[in-house]
Amino acid sequence: MYWLDWLDWMYFFKWYFILIQIVLIFITAIMFSSENLAKEIRGKKILLVTAHPDDEVMFFTPFLNYFRGENITLLCLSNGNSAGLGKIREKELEKAAKMFDIKGLEIIDKENLQDGMDKNWQTNEIITTVMKVVESFQPNAIITFDIAGVSRHPNHVAIRRAIAFLKTKHSKVVKDVGFWELESTGLIRKYIGFADVLFSSRSQYAVLSPSPILAWKAMSTHHSQFVWYRKLFVVFSRYIYMNTFRKF
Repeated sequence: MYWLDWLDWMYFFKWYFILIQIVLIFITAIMFSSENLAKEIRGKKILLVTAHPDDEVMFFTPFLNYFRGENITLLCLSNGNSAGLGKIREKELEKAAKMFDIKGLEIIDKENLQDGMDKNWQTNEIITTVMKVVESFQPNAIITFDIAGVSRHPNHVAIRRAIAFLKTKHSKVVKDVGFWELESTGLIRKYIGFADVLFSSRSQYAVLSPSPILAWKAMSTHHSQFVWYRKLFVVFSRYIYMNTFRKF
């Protein structure tokens, strides 16, 4: 009967709107977390330290989008020359940096800091390289990977280990610098896309980017790397939609 169909639709919409309200609550929580981070670093000099060209898009798009226009210097510790495409990838990174309005860009090409899962980056080499930028740029905040490096890539992990040593070894130089690490998650959370808002809302410091379109366009500048599995990453990875950070 017609009135029974009407009741079915009412039942559907009731739960639909309840779900929408729940999602909005979690989004609101992340917005408050974004303000927490903004209070700490907005208007300050920010140094973002990554390992390879395209790290900034694959892992830090929400952060770079939220703080677009801020005084950010991106330090990329290799030019991604594992396949002999280092010079091409440097140009690609320059294009991506322009998309995010990144003020400063440093791309390192050293024999001891070459891209590769089998490349062992020495802590002292990383510290020496980072300190040169710190001394010239004098950042108020340094942001990088956590000890799991999102993907457990040894180059990512080596950066976090070195930055922790830098914080201790050069404490007088960086005493007024805040240190932040990008939170790594488990495999399921990593690939549930925007749905990870249900978990990320618990973070004290988070930023949100609800659409993957920006990341897709930015990743397109890394044309040499934008193969099919990275296209899937842009669609399904929670790092395209949100970043959560911890102080260390």
